[in-house]
Amino acid sequence: MNYILIALLSIIWPGLGHLYTREIKKSLFFIFLALSVHIIFYQFLCFNYFLFIVSFIVFGSIQIFAIIDSIKGYRKNKNTYKIIFGIILIIISIMTLKFIYLDNITKFYRYRPLIVPSSNMANTLLRKDRIIGDFSKKYKNNIKRGDIIIYTNENKDIIFFRCIAIGNDIISIKNDNVYLNNILLEEEYKYLDKTLFNENMNYDLSEIIIQENKVFLLGDNRYNSRDSRFMGQISINNIIGKVLFLYLRE
Repeated sequence: MNYILIALLSIIWPGLGHLYTREIKKSLFFIFLALSVHIIFYQFLCFNYFLFIVSFIVFGSIQIFAIIDSIKGYRKNKNTYKIIFGIILIIISIMTLKFIYLDNITKFYRYRPLIVPSSNMANTLLRKDRIIGDFSKKYKNNIKRGDIIIYTNENKDIIFFRCIAIGNDIISIKNDNVYLNNILLEEEYKYLDKTLFNENMNYDLSEIIIQENKVFLLGDNRYNSRDSRFMGQISINNIIGKVLFLYLRE
């Protein structure tokens, strides 16, 4: 039973197994080591797919080493807290991870995973695709045309659209062709599913000028996207980040 508790505690967070075996110094070392690695990979470094894989390998290696080392320490001195303490520690740890760490702390991370909720960005992003988003607070001041924007509407729903135009740009749409500053925009990502075409909808747009601190957003799936053609220009105050990359498709 002690071995199982030690392993579970070390899996929940490296160092908790050492705490159970009363190796306080090692416990603090592993706890802060794991926390440092976690913060470095997810908060400060420029996120990419390679780093995403490396972070799991590094954190998993720390967990494995913590399990082995804490079990060795237990075998040497058989000095542990009572089993009931271990069970309580596991319960507290899981509750802490769920209600404090997972639900709150990760909200402050710059790079976070999200699930695509709709098909308005097909075929670039499909419904239920899993992406990594960049939630940098400085991004609002550096929005670029072509970025896949993450923003929230009045209902606090998270929505994905592509940024087509920014402040002071001139935009118009005719026969599914987008003209940006009077130049035809080449859109390799554009998806026109004729089965979704609605004859009662007006997909064209007369020439407009984008206001300061606003952007014009379109879904790649043009016949299945309620975007700026229908909602109008979007305030940058509603933008919370951009999509970095797709990491999993079902």
